[in-house]
Amino acid sequence: MKNRLTKWVGFFFIVLLMNTAYVAAFATPSVFYMTNVLIHLGLGLALAIGLFFLLRKDAALRRAIPSALGLFGIALLLGLFLVKAGNITENRWALWSHVFGATAGYRRDLSKSVSRSQQPHP
Repeated sequence: MKNRLTKWVGFFFIVLLMNTAYVAAFATPSVFYMTNVLIHLGLGLALAIGLFFLLRKDAALRRAIPSALGLFGIALLLGLFLVKAGNITENRWALWSHVFGATAGYRRDLSKSVSRSQQPHP
């Protein structure tokens, strides 16, 4: 179960990254764009739930990426704030903080993954 869940979380994380690139690049007031914003919200929530279940079962993962988890948690909370309060000009600080938190979390996670992959395996 854990191995399948890990693969699905990884796959949908890549989908979320592609969706994020579209949402960031083409901020147009169209139905297609707003659909992608809703997909972004759904993917983010689904990945947060999937990551919760992965972390619950894997203590090594919890120990390996604590700073990335904290940054992803901040990004999640700010995203939920934007859903409730609205992504309006007065809340632009939350949008940029959400983007910064998610990007920093991704970079921390990626750097940990690369350093682990370069360590010799027994």
